[in-house]
Amino acid sequence: MTILLISLFVLSLIMSMFVRHLYSHSFMDCDNTYKSKAVFNRFYNKAHSEGIPLTPMQAIKLVYFAHAWNLGFFQRPLIDEPVEAWKFGTVIPSLYQSLKIYGANPIEFPIIKHTGDYYLDLLIGNYRNIPEDEIIPTDSLTDDERYIIDAVWDNYKNMDGFAMSDIIHQKGTPWDQIWRNGNCERHAVIPNDLIRRYYSDKITRQRQQNE
Repeated sequence: MTILLISLFVLSLIMSMFVRHLYSHSFMDCDNTYKSKAVFNRFYNKAHSEGIPLTPMQAIKLVYFAHAWNLGFFQRPLIDEPVEAWKFGTVIPSLYQSLKIYGANPIEFPIIKHTGDYYLDLLIGNYRNIPEDEIIPTDSLTDDERYIIDAVWDNYKNMDGFAMSDIIHQKGTPWDQIWRNGNCERHAVIPNDLIRRYYSDKITRQRQQNE
């Protein structure tokens, strides 16, 4: 019995070290993912302050919409990593990896710098053990970026993830043009130029209607 317990302990330790390595290096320390997580954390802070539950599916779609509208209005990307076309819509890989721990449940904590170091705390909800300076800050966002994020929040916050996916799945959208009914390569990237043109056109048409 003692040998079995020791074996299980060693196995759990090995798994914990593997998860720590996986999250700390593959997902969390890539420079091009930092901005995506800062944008998410602003959405999380707004959801938390308003008492609105936010699932990973909703969160990832919100960051995509903010990125898309930022490209449309300001002709520059909001995030630094590629957006991919998956079956249920647009996916930002680093956010998917950071938030998948919650499954379809509401997100309970902001994204932190070193998920692997506090993976078990996140897993069991022991958030008091996570130092405040581990939370990725949002103060690097510009005024224009915060304006877009807040506008997206105000307009989409009452939609669930599937409602947002329905918008993304409409014919002619950037996702639709890349997904092509599933006839695309796995994790196909949606180019920023395609997103920019689509949302710039939407803005132009709306302005023309208001004239």
